[in-house]
Amino acid sequence: MRDLNYTLYIHMTKNKKFSLNFYERLHTLKDFNTVFNNGYVLKNEVIKILVYIKKNPSFTRRMGIITSRRIGTAVLRNKIKRRIREIFRINKYLLIPKVDLIFIPNKYTTQVSYNVLKKNIIKLLLT
Repeated sequence: MRDLNYTLYIHMTKNKKFSLNFYERLHTLKDFNTVFNNGYVLKNEVIKILVYIKKNPSFTRRMGIITSRRIGTAVLRNKIKRRIREIFRINKYLLIPKVDLIFIPNKYTTQVSYNVLKKNIIKLLLT
């Protein structure tokens, strides 16, 4: 069964670019405020995700990350941001187009492994 799912994933993502370019990130305060004010919240014990489905004809999936000092030192905050960016980069084609996401990790996020974080994010986004 695992081989079949992997084969389907490879077939679905064939000829797709897995880079994370400038247009796939939230940059302006206006974009962040739109997601905060109009989006809905998905959360579990590891991470909180704000989701906003855009109404404009743009088909880009965009993401932003907000970390606070309560997470830990700058090294830990950057490590979590790198992990979240990588998870988004690899799995962005599983999401619907025209979606803006804001990831807000908590203190427990620094204690889990990459695979546990990946499972939690995908579980939240695909349910």
